[in-house]
This record gives sequence, C-alpha cells and structure tokens, in this order.
Amino acid sequence: MAADGDGVAQTYALLRPELREELSAWLSFRAGVRIEAAGSRTGLGRLDGFADAEQPLEIGDDARLELDHVTLEADLGHSRLTLGKQTVAWGVLDGVRITDGFNPQRLTEWVAREPRPDRIPVWAARLRGEVGRLSYDFAAAPFGSVTQVAAPGDAFEPVAPRFRGGYEVGVTATNPERDVPGGFGESPRLGARIGTSFGRTDAHLVALSGPDLEGVVRFNGTGLEVAHDRTTMLGVDLVRPAGAAVLRFEAAYVFDQPVNLRPASLPMDDETGRLTVGAGADWYAFGETYFNAQVIIDQLTSDVDAVRPDRDVVTTLRVRRDLGTDRWTLMAESLHTHGTGDGVLRTELTRQLGGPWTATLGGDLFYGPRQGLFGQFGDASRVTLSIGFAL
Repeated sequence: MAADGDGVAQTYALLRPELREELSAWLSFRAGVRIEAAGSRTGLGRLDGFADAEQPLEIGDDARLELDHVTLEADLGHSRLTLGKQTVAWGVLDGVRITDGFNPQRLTEWVAREPRPDRIPVWAARLRGEVGRLSYDFAAAPFGSVTQVAAPGDAFEPVAPRFRGGYEVGVTATNPERDVPGGFGESPRLGARIGTSFGRTDAHLVALSGPDLEGVVRFNGTGLEVAHDRTTMLGVDLVRPAGAAVLRFEAAYVFDQPVNLRPASLPMDDETGRLTVGAGADWYAFGETYFNAQVIIDQLTSDVDAVRPDRDVVTTLRVRRDLGTDRWTLMAESLHTHGTGDGVLRTELTRQLGGPWTATLGGDLFYGPRQGLFGQFGDASRVTLSIGFAL
C-alpha cells in the first residue's frame, strides 16, 4: 500500500505459492504460481509484451494469475539440465542489467520494486556444468516476451519522450501496441555464458541474441507499433575480492541496437552500436553496515540523432544495516543520473514480527526534470507500507 499527496493512491497484493518435490536422486520438480491484484492508480502493467504462451490470465480488471515457474531439473553428474518456465540470472552488478538480458523484467513500478531486477520467467531449456577449469551455461527460449511496463494512466507509466518515440504525453497515438511474435520459434532468445578463474578473479564471457527488450516506436503502414527487432550482444563480467571489499565489473556491446530518432511527422529509427560499462564494489564498514556503490555508463557509439542522450551516466549507492537485533533492518538507496540531474532516493525500514511475518515502512522520492530516467516519475513519489509473510 502506498500514499502520495492525494492520500492512499496505490494498493497492491502478491501471493506466490510454490511446490518443490524430489522425484528421485537425480530429478527434481518445482512449480509456482503468481497471483497479484492491484487497485486505484497502481495497475498491473501492460500485457501486450507477453508472448501468447507466457501471458498471465486476467481475473476481472484488477487481478491476474500467472504460471510463475514450472521446471524439471536433472542432475547429470558434471552438468544440470533445467526444462520449463524459469529465470536465468546472469551478471554480477547489484540491480543493474548489463549482461543480464536473457529474461525480460517487470518495470511496472520502475526501479521502486524489490527484488530488482524483477525477472519475468520464460519457457526455456538451460544446461549448466563444468569441464576442467571452464564453466558453461547455455540457455534457449522459443518465445519472444519483452519487458513489461506500466499501462497508460498507471502511477509508473513511462512519460519521458525517450520512451515514447520522442513524443510528449498527450500526443495522439503515443501508446501503440507492442509487436511481439507469439508463436513457437518466431522470435527465440539464445544465450551462452562461459567462465573461468584467473587467480582470485572470476571471469565470464557472455553472448546473447534475441528480441530487443525495450523496443522502438515505428509506423507500420497503417498505424504506430512498438517493434522489437533482434539484437546481438557480447559481454564480459569480472568479480575479484580485494581485502574487505568485493570488486565487480561488467561490459556489453550491442552491435545492432535500434533507437528512435528525433521525430518529424512520423517516428523514425536507426541502428547503432551500444556500449554499456558498469563497475562497483561492496563492503562492510562501521560494524555490520553493508555498502554497495556502482557507476554505469551507457554510450551509443554511432553518430545518430537519437531521442535518448548519446550517453547516460548513472551512479548508485545502497546501504543496509541491522539495527541492534535481527528484528530491525534499515535500507537506504540513491540512484542518480549525471547530466540530466534526476534521480530517486529510496528507504525501507523492515521489522520482523515473529514467525513468517514482516512489516516494512518505506519511501521513494523521485526528483529532476521530466525527461530524465527517474525524473519522469516525479508525480509517483510515495510512502509505502507493506506486510509480508513467507512459509
């Protein structure tokens, strides 16, 4: 539940029951569903980014039922094979997706959602294992679901022109449907992650090919749509302990990133290279206080007149501490975009109530110009109260 300047404006409930079963010494089964409901301005997000086989079932206007995950996992000795609806978590940075691009994610509350990223499970086959000093992780998904965003009118509807083909809110037809192929194999996603160690440094190479998760606004001859062309990405991630700290690094290059150009009478787009680099460190100080600091640079490498800036630079800082006992935990976080000067300040105070119950009081303060990554949600700043339980 969340409140803004107009009082209680957002309500949301989520239930995720799960079943785990060991079928034999080498075969396990896991299944779970996602039941969510929302009222007022919160909203449950758009559905046109889901492939037909992965789309949630609507229950009236304010509730949905989704097959969250269902997998069979076989232990094959030096490898593991997982079949079914699942998530593939790659990358080493905290809450930042640079090489972690196999699953689409839920952005119905933008970055003001835990856990972050909130990956959407997809039907896939995954094979993981080791050969000598090398580790491997191969994944393939036959359907082309893309990132879910808030629906028009919801609290976290993207309103910055960079997410709307360059157009301002209120311009005719700036909420076009997403063009997501829904059939088996029409828009597959293929990925591989190969790793090894160099002394104390763990390193991985990542390759990924699939539909662009963000999309561009395009005129299709009869109207506007959000198109999700195929892209190819190569990346690397590194992790190395350094005394009391852990150092992390990721870099990815997309060879054929579609971007919208500054609009004329109709939206236009072009392809460009896109290099994203992120570095961070996490450590403990002042007793048991956890710190995580990161900087991310997202650069277009071609000279195109894109709607989005040629370069985004974002810094993040997260602090977490248990207060006195294990019953109280305080988290504070800052995300800031340099150049546009916008960002968000987040805080959460969690209390263990005994047994499976927790209560969390939090707040999200968005600031900066409306064309920014975070400033566009200035009207969505809020105070939140949530009750959770886990069995």
